Amino acid sequence: MTFALDPRQLLDRALQAAALAELDRALARLECAAPGREDIHDARKSSKKLRAWLRLLKPSLKRRYRLVDGLLRDGARHLAARRDIEVAGQTLLRLRRGRHLTAAEFRMLERALARLHPPSSDARDIDAARALYTAARVYLAEAAPAADIAQLRKRLACSQAKCRRGLRRASASRAADDLHAWRKQIKYYGYQCALVAPVIPEALSPVAALKSLGEMLGLHHDFHLLGEHLERCPPQTLPAALRQHAQERVRQRMDRLARDAIRLGEVLFEPEHAPRR
Repeated sequence: MTFALDPRQLLDRALQAAALAELDRALARLECAAPGREDIHDARKSSKKLRAWLRLLKPSLKRRYRLVDGLLRDGARHLAARRDIEVAGQTLLRLRRGRHLTAAEFRMLERALARLHPPSSDARDIDAARALYTAARVYLAEAAPAADIAQLRKRLACSQAKCRRGLRRASASRAADDLHAWRKQIKYYGYQCALVAPVIPEALSPVAALKSLGEMLGLHHDFHLLGEHLERCPPQTLPAALRQHAQERVRQRMDRLARDAIRLGEVLFEPEHAPRR
């Protein structure tokens, strides 16, 4: 089931129904006996979709917006530790598969990262996330989002403008924090476009490109986190020469991803300034 409006319903009802269905999917993932990697990933993804929904309807939600957004944000944070551990290993594996590391270097780096992190997040984090998502559902069930097509178009235009501003900041600084902040806006805008596409068909056109851009920026962030983790490894677990070598490979991948993401962003948001191919 996709996160999209049902065009057969009245708009206000369709907006609320889409949010509640997505939150129920997140809760179902966390209520199984032993949530695994995919369960955690999907629950966090649902939180991002719902926070995009909140931003789309912020004017009509008023005080409820900040409250529900905080519950979803804090719930996702409880699930982040396990993902950070897994992502560091997966990103390191990307370097190995790209033949940027030898097998011996990869094994040594993998051991150093394993000693840096706890084995996984425990059940208390899952329980805390579930409780926060359940509280968010109570408030969403009582919400009465009011919007018409014109208002939705206006909010989409606001999201697009935020993406354009984020592009300009990221392009000027190339800083990891600015690229990550831009990525958040890209994700929110993409989810919003997909949500309203059944009632605003033209909103569907940028969704595929936004998804590609979000994934590119997500990979950039993963490499940035890997670099931070490597920096934290104690000297006794990681020789300085190997740390420097791995960090250089990480920087190279980040530079390439940043360049490609900004080029795609210019095509999407500032086509008059996009480089000719």
